Amino acid sequence: MTVEIKGMEYELSTKLRVTKELEQLHGKPFPQILQELPGMDIDGQLTVLYASLKVGGLEMSKDEFYEWAYDRLEYADVNWAARQILPKLFRPARIRDFLV
Repeated sequence: MTVEIKGMEYELSTKLRVTKELEQLHGKPFPQILQELPGMDIDGQLTVLYASLKVGGLEMSKDEFYEWAYDRLEYADVNWAARQILPKLFRPARIRDFLV
């Protein structure tokens, strides 16, 4: 999946590095972030989106991204994107298949 920001397309990454970025941004271990998704507020969901885009190549500060997002995105789109990203980061079957 990609997102267009200021005329450039960026990948919504689901690489392992996104989990590390999320842990740093949220200040919590990744499993706890995953459990909080159903009740996560818009800022938490934007942080998920930002971490994914940052790993996908976005060169924008978190504050710049928030300002951009608040002026251009809709709640449903942010919620949908966060719900697409987090589960893809936690798929044990993918790791198991890789190791076989």
